[in-house]
Amino acid sequence: LAVLLRILPPLLTYLAATISQIDLRVLLFALAISLVTAVFSGLVPALRSSKADPIDAIKQHSASVIGARNEWWQASLLAAQLSLVLVLLTGAGLLWRSFMTLTSVDPGFKSEGLTLVNANITSNRYSGTNAGALLMQQLEARLESSGQMAVTIATGAPVFGFGVYGNIKPEADGGLARDFSGQILPRIEVAPDYFQTVGIPIEQGRTFTSADGEDPVVINNKMASYFWGDASPLARRFRTDASEPWRTVIGVVGDVRQMGLNDPLSHGMEIYFSNRDRIGAGGAILVRSDRPSAEVIQAVKQTLWSMDPRIPITDAMSMDDRIGESLYRQRFFLRLSTAFTAIATLLAMVGVYGTAAYWVARRKRELAIRIAVGATPGHILRSVIFRSVRVAITGGVIGLAIALAGARVMSAMLFATDPRDPGTLGAVSILLIVFAALACAMPAVAAARVDPM
Repeated sequence: LAVLLRILPPLLTYLAATISQIDLRVLLFALAISLVTAVFSGLVPALRSSKADPIDAIKQHSASVIGARNEWWQASLLAAQLSLVLVLLTGAGLLWRSFMTLTSVDPGFKSEGLTLVNANITSNRYSGTNAGALLMQQLEARLESSGQMAVTIATGAPVFGFGVYGNIKPEADGGLARDFSGQILPRIEVAPDYFQTVGIPIEQGRTFTSADGEDPVVINNKMASYFWGDASPLARRFRTDASEPWRTVIGVVGDVRQMGLNDPLSHGMEIYFSNRDRIGAGGAILVRSDRPSAEVIQAVKQTLWSMDPRIPITDAMSMDDRIGESLYRQRFFLRLSTAFTAIATLLAMVGVYGTAAYWVARRKRELAIRIAVGATPGHILRSVIFRSVRVAITGGVIGLAIALAGARVMSAMLFATDPRDPGTLGAVSILLIVFAALACAMPAVAAARVDPM
């Protein structure tokens, strides 16, 4: 529990208050399951041993008889265990592949060299019409005057989201009729130089100017395509709802992953407003510089607090770190899945080792005779390993069937990854066989070294 609490990502630390100690009911349940498992596991061999013929036992033939009877059960149970391990390996492998695909997604802007500092300016001191915007504009001018910095101000920044429109019925002048139910529309108020500083390409039209009023809006490619198809949206009117005023589209910019690299809600649409007169509930200060992010953050803090030392900084980080933090849930549960899969695999390998060692111990006389009549150590070694590998292949085939049957369930947890990906399925199958071969290596070596005398 202490380890789990230590590896909790920052945005999940609230869980520490609810799981600060082991629940006694959970502990007793785990203990009960352990005892039942131990009794059940020992039941079958105990029953078989109780049925052994005492005459055969006295004649020392029972070892081969009981061993032959038990071998089929051992192989069956081991194959079942390995099949479940393969299912876990497949799940972990698909999650890793999905995570790597997610981390390689283009966020739609240039994150390198970009730093974000969020300042909370919701105080009554800045409740006027443009008091907050004026403060941020002065901050921008001071930072840029120091050189080596390009600064812009917005009400939010990409990958963690910002303001959204929900439960709206947008209308597009001359656009296609669309059903917007169940969707949200991310919105952000930006300075005229926002797109250039953040590194978002302008595809059509223009961005805002200081002379623009509240009428113009800028949209992204996906929103333009959604409402106007292949037609140009420039100079077209758009409003987010019947209760909102009509606005004119003046520009189209590239798509940005505003709500996260894996955004299932907004379908990639975004709308931008000018922040000429207001800054909203807070100020996102975005700085592009070749200087280290720590230096940039310190410069922003010193400059802002020299203007008003009472303004709190809610967070500050490089944009690359922000993108990394946006994946905290996927990374955390991927680590847990990998850890549990590793434990299950280790237990299965102990089972492979124990079964192989048991087989070698009971067949030592047979192995000695085979060596005495000409079998080479290499042949004995391969026969022991092949026996375990054959069980692993059987379990692997069963595990693959289970994994393929549950692909639909797994697909909900993946990003742009086929749950039946042949590369992943093949890799984990080979991995299972390799693990099985390594687990029985020591008993195989012991079998090859049996002294015929």
